[in-house]
Amino acid sequence: MIPSTLPAERVLLLHKSGGDTRLAIVEDGRLAEYILARESDRRLASSIYLGQVINRAPSLGAVFVDIGADHGALLPLSDQPPPDVEPRARRNTPTSYPAPGEHILVQVIREPDPGKGARVSRGIVLPGRFVALMPSFDTVGVSRKIVDEDTRARLRALGESHKRDGIGWILRTAAENETDEAILRDVEETTALWRDVQTRAKHAKPPTRLYANDDITIRVARDLTDSRLKACVVDDEGLYNALRSAFERFAPERIDAVRLDTDSPPLFDRYNVKRDIGSLLARRVELNGGAFLLFEPCETLTAVDVNSGRDSRLRTERDSVLNVNRIAAREIARQLRLRDIGGVILIDFIDMRFEEDRETLRECFVECARADRGRVRVEGFTRRGLLELTRKKSDAPLRTLLTKECPTCHGEGRVPIGNGGDGGE
Repeated sequence: MIPSTLPAERVLLLHKSGGDTRLAIVEDGRLAEYILARESDRRLASSIYLGQVINRAPSLGAVFVDIGADHGALLPLSDQPPPDVEPRARRNTPTSYPAPGEHILVQVIREPDPGKGARVSRGIVLPGRFVALMPSFDTVGVSRKIVDEDTRARLRALGESHKRDGIGWILRTAAENETDEAILRDVEETTALWRDVQTRAKHAKPPTRLYANDDITIRVARDLTDSRLKACVVDDEGLYNALRSAFERFAPERIDAVRLDTDSPPLFDRYNVKRDIGSLLARRVELNGGAFLLFEPCETLTAVDVNSGRDSRLRTERDSVLNVNRIAAREIARQLRLRDIGGVILIDFIDMRFEEDRETLRECFVECARADRGRVRVEGFTRRGLLELTRKKSDAPLRTLLTKECPTCHGEGRVPIGNGGDGGE
């Protein structure tokens, strides 16, 4: 039996510096996530646009849509339902090629990469605190992170009995311990927001952003506030007031957790997260006992190597190999979330000769990934003994926010931007 890795306690630290807001999510005393929001870089992910089709790309099975960004956004016509929805769910959106010049409602599902446009979808998903509204799918889903079957059945029955107008829902993880009344109230508020988006779309001219999801105070109150929240500490009065307003709207029962703290030393220093932030992009990560990890980001995937280091026992002792690999799995799962690494990830663990050990390790990684708000899919071990997994995310990679291409080697390496966002100046 693998012990649960879900955090028991969460502290949120928000640091304001100039036009930047930095959010450190500390779980059980360790940095779990780091989010950098810059006023100069508008976040596009989850935003809803009235766009205009630029041209078709049949070879890609897609069209390009003008949403007012530097590059046209890619709209694949083989849109898949959200991960918590049955693949055969009935759609409320057309699947044919829209014509150039046609106005179209889309949502950004992936931030643009350097030189490339964002990726968008016609499958709109509008997040509330307990539900995500799905106007494009006439079905009900329950978050896969809710594992208790009785709870899943109760939430699904609630959704099916109150679904109307062909609008589907996903019951989010935060709904697990909430009352039906609170969930239905959230449905009404999120539905009203969707109606407002529809009304604005009728009177707008493309490209127009109809809904934005770039307010970090709303994201904190809506997505990060649950029974595990111990404190939400802010070091800027303006940000503190905005955060209290967001909590009054989304999580009034937790508003006492919001605190203003402008004392010295700086916030990130006192909570011992500055060092972790400074090592976010390090290639090597040390493990207890002398073993270490090596992270190698590539163009299409990320490779992670587990190295035994100076521990000679790992050459002969089966239990020691499995134990170090499990320690490595927990740290890799944490680092993927902390560095916000997406796409295909291949992990080269220390060699294991027994199939049951590989299965134990796979189960360990699945359990560790439950704490990740990004969707992690563990595919299993390849024929060459590499653990293959994918992690889906919508934001730009953290390394592109904290670093830029080296002007000397023309992109072979990267150099820090400013102070690297340590929040401790």
